[in-house]
Amino acid sequence: MHYHYNDNELLYLINEGNDSALKIMYMKYTPLIKKRIFDFKIDRMRYDDFFQEGLMMLDKAIKTFNPIYSKSFNKYFDLILQRKYVRLVQNYYAYVNSITLVENADDLSLQEEKREVLSLDEFDCANLSKFEYEVLINAFEKNMPARDICLVMGCDVRKVYNAISRGKKKIKSIVKK
Repeated sequence: MHYHYNDNELLYLINEGNDSALKIMYMKYTPLIKKRIFDFKIDRMRYDDFFQEGLMMLDKAIKTFNPIYSKSFNKYFDLILQRKYVRLVQNYYAYVNSITLVENADDLSLQEEKREVLSLDEFDCANLSKFEYEVLINAFEKNMPARDICLVMGCDVRKVYNAISRGKKKIKSIVKK
């Protein structure tokens, strides 16, 4: 299809409330959305979801585009679209990889029974510093999130995360022996 308006004219008309300009913009960029879906090798089951996400990103690009930055609308929209598709694909594969397939439900209950539970005695034997010990007690015994621990202990959240990491390493070295 041939369009008689350039993107800047269409954006101006859209900002003025012209619905037909918005329809033209959607028709103009539908092939790009479809091409990106093809480029990302999206299967048929998720095609409609990705197409809808593409239309939402087009709407976002229309609302947030600023011509001051000397970028074309086409490049701006394509960048937003590709970043969104990358995030969607990454989230999908992270979800798929987190699923554990079990043939028999009895196997699952056996796996849960085999899981080790750390006790306070192992905390004591791991040569933890006083700070690491307090952080781990709050994290595992009281089930507090790191943000709450940093408020209670009056320190930076990064320090809490580091203490948890160091403590886990020390405890794992004790458990392996």
